[in-house]
Amino acid sequence: MNLLLICDTTFHELKNVLEGEGYSVSLCLLKDALDVAKNRSVDLALIDWGDKSADGLKTLRDIKVKRPEIPVVVITDAGSEDVAVASFRLGAKDYFKKPINVLELKEALKNLVRLRGIALEKRFPHMSREESVSALLVTATTSMSPNILRVLSYMADNLSKQITLEKLAQEAGISKFSLCRNFQKEVQMSPMHFLTTMRVEKAKKLLKDSALSVSVIALELGFKDIGNFIKNFKSVTGSTPTKYRKSIKAQQR
Repeated sequence: MNLLLICDTTFHELKNVLEGEGYSVSLCLLKDALDVAKNRSVDLALIDWGDKSADGLKTLRDIKVKRPEIPVVVITDAGSEDVAVASFRLGAKDYFKKPINVLELKEALKNLVRLRGIALEKRFPHMSREESVSALLVTATTSMSPNILRVLSYMADNLSKQITLEKLAQEAGISKFSLCRNFQKEVQMSPMHFLTTMRVEKAKKLLKDSALSVSVIALELGFKDIGNFIKNFKSVTGSTPTKYRKSIKAQQR
């Protein structure tokens, strides 16, 4: 298992610890992280950005754009809840503020190794990504934490409303940081990404089974405007709403 340890020094105390756990650890500086990640086999990335949150978030963003399949864990010397939430929004799988509990970090990495490559499509292999969202809601049991179940239920019941991360955290009764962290672990997707996928799934049904216009569907499902709806619909399905509706009608002839 190849782990890329990204930091701002040429030595890091975690390197020997992680190598003792069986990882093959490569060390690189923040400024070199993107080039290394693009050109090397990497199974996991660990970013210790110290107190350089801006540089660290940029590095995280760049890696997730170029190598979105790489799970990334963040370590920071000083970070606010807003920085933590921004990390999860950019795709971080976990977030640790120093001083870190090494045992917790090792457990988090082991879980990521176990879950690497497992997404909703693999939990429901014969379904599309959108359909698998419904399957997750149907099959969700008390094995999921009550906080996450409340959030899933709230999403399903309020797709037409403007839902913010703050509101979801309020429904869960936990902080935004805890919600992002726990939701990512249990659902393998960020809360807002999951919400968008649910809305797109509902939009597909409306495009197929109703005569509602694209703009009305966008408003019915809580999208900010039609442009935002089209952008998110295409990111999930690979097609625009209009093209999707035309393709469905062509299949029904």
